[in-house]
Amino acid sequence: MSDTRTIEFHVSPTGVDKGSREMPDPNSGTADAPFATIAHARDTVRGMKERGLLSGPVTVFLRGGRHEIDTPIVFRPEDSGPITYAAYPGETPVVSGGREVGGWTVEERLGRTVWTTTIPEVAAGAWYFKQLFVNGERRARPRLPREGFYRIEDVPDRSRDDYIFTPSDRFVAAEGDINDWSNITDVEAVVLHYWVEERMPFASYDAATRVVSSTRETRMNLKDEYEGWAKYYVENVREALGEPGDWYLDRATGELTYIPMPGETPDGAVVVAPVAEDLLRFDGRPDGGEFVEHLRFVGIRFEHTTWSRSPDGYATYSQAAHGVG
Repeated sequence: MSDTRTIEFHVSPTGVDKGSREMPDPNSGTADAPFATIAHARDTVRGMKERGLLSGPVTVFLRGGRHEIDTPIVFRPEDSGPITYAAYPGETPVVSGGREVGGWTVEERLGRTVWTTTIPEVAAGAWYFKQLFVNGERRARPRLPREGFYRIEDVPDRSRDDYIFTPSDRFVAAEGDINDWSNITDVEAVVLHYWVEERMPFASYDAATRVVSSTRETRMNLKDEYEGWAKYYVENVREALGEPGDWYLDRATGELTYIPMPGETPDGAVVVAPVAEDLLRFDGRPDGGEFVEHLRFVGIRFEHTTWSRSPDGYATYSQAAHGVG
């Protein structure tokens, strides 16, 4: 009679991926010590499958704590199960695509107490992020207007009667809505129209004509389906930084500034900035009939992803891609 016991491995944020633990303990059915990464556990199981050493299902238990990754964990057809990646009983593992940010200095600015820290990778151009999480909650970049929306006044060389999928990379702002802000090329117009949100990063602003030029074209005509030209707000305006929960990242210097919420202190806060855009990726080979199958993920929290742009180069943006809280 064949042995079909479930083979178990453990992964812990304090584990180690080195050493020869290709096989589980023959007496307990568990690995002799936890691995440090899910990817190493995946590779170990894959290697055992290739050598014909698996006779039954596998469970990879993730111990509690933050399992940080900066690239997605990729599963291919050779990683197919039955394999379960599960929270260790009574514990809450978090697969996080972010890094914890520390080294805060507390000072008075803008008439408020602010926290500041410098991130060398940002100053070096190796990292830039558009989301920040404090104690498990997403914080907002400074936006204008604070409440409600602006409305586009006109769109050069376009008509509201144009076909719905007529792109634009410029619009005319109403007087007083846009200014020649100090970080103008890091500001984004977030246009809400039809059923989409389109993000238009500023390339320039002409104060004389009030024309905003963007580095990206929209996919759709910059009109509101019923009310004329589209409504929008602007995000990441340095001069708008001033309310609790606001944060601003200076791309040139790497300085991160955060205005804390009431009761928050640097010593007690967990501040996470995202690095990875994806946490899991399933790369099957459907043309050859090879699929990633029979994998289960149970009781695991997935958090902290970043995002860039839509892959086709347009400004169109899906809410589903905005990262996991």
